[in-house]
Parts: sequence; structure tokens; C-alpha cells
Amino acid sequence: MNLSEKLKQCRKKSHMTQSQVAAKLNVSRKTVSGWENDHSMPDIINIAKMSDIYHTSLDDLVRENELAHSNKTYSNQNKIFSKMHRITYFLNFFLVPLLYVELFRPYGFHLLLIPLFSIINGFAFFSSIQNWSAFKNNFYLLKLSVIFVLTFITNIFISLLDDTFLNYFHSSSIEFLFGLAMGRLLLVFLLTFCLLIIFSSKVVSKTLDA
Repeated sequence: MNLSEKLKQCRKKSHMTQSQVAAKLNVSRKTVSGWENDHSMPDIINIAKMSDIYHTSLDDLVRENELAHSNKTYSNQNKIFSKMHRITYFLNFFLVPLLYVELFRPYGFHLLLIPLFSIINGFAFFSSIQNWSAFKNNFYLLKLSVIFVLTFITNIFISLLDDTFLNYFHSSSIEFLFGLAMGRLLLVFLLTFCLLIIFSSKVVSKTLDA
């Protein structure tokens, strides 16, 4: 029961009309009607006065309304996070092929924004998770770890199939090779990360439903 319903109920229990209440509060009957029909909200001073008029505690008048408002706020936030979670999840299906393109760079194609966007999307995805209880389960953690390791190793081997990448080791400086290897490892990590999110969809969905 929200505040407007409780005000109406208390007034009727006190056998008073809206006009009588309005007179005691020095407000118009229309104002009291607005409060009881949830068109407007009384200030805390008038709420305190009505608690005296209706012989009820201030806490009883406002507690359920505050809880209802809190629950509504939580529900709205949860809907926003759930929507954000699903959008960022499905974006991984587009990011994976783009990351493979960045990894092999066909026809010299290169776009730094692809790995950058993957990092941002990953942070957005995990920040939208409201309940991390599923990740406390040892079985799920083991499952995610196995998927990550296997996917990471697979991507390393796929990366080594790139002849252009291997040719760099024959005629490049150590500094260049180090930077190249670190960049390649970052791409492989991001690929693995995106694939992990896709493969672990059932685990992640539990965190939303919990």
C-alpha cells in the first residue's frame, strides 16, 4: 500500500471528510484529494500533522511508501542493467570476427578501435552483472578456467598459422618483435575473453536471475 492509499484509508477510519482534513491542515480540499489520488505528494510537515489527526505513527504512514519507492527504483535499475548486459553480450558475436580480422590483417587492414572497443565492451558487460553469487561456485569457476585456457591455447596456435607474422622473426629487431608479440598476445587475450563470455552464457544468465 502506497502513501496515497494509506492516507485515504486513515481518513476514512477516522470518519473525516477531505474538507475537514483540509481545514485542520489549512490547505484546500483539492490538495488533500490530490494527495489521496497520488497526483501530488504532501511534505513531511503535513504528513506529520496527518499522523496526529489520524492517530497513527509517522513511521506507519511512510515506511511502506519508502519501501515501495525503493523497490521500484531497484526494479528500474535492474531492467537497465539487464538490457545493458544483453546488448554487450550480443556485441561479442560481432567483435569476435572483427578481432580475427585485426589478428590476421587481411589486405593490410588495421583498426586500433577494434581492440579498444572490445576492452570497453568487456568492462560494460561485467559491470552490468548485479549478482556475482554464481561465480562463487567452484564448479563454475573451474568450467570458466578450462574454457579460457583451451580457447587461449587454440587462438595461440591459430595465430602461429599467420605466415606474415612468422616472417617478421627473420629480419626484425628484438624491440620490434617484443612489441609485436605483446600486441598479438593482447589480441589473443581479447579474443579469448569475448569467446569466454559467449561460451559461458548459461553461467552469466544465472547471475541475472539470482
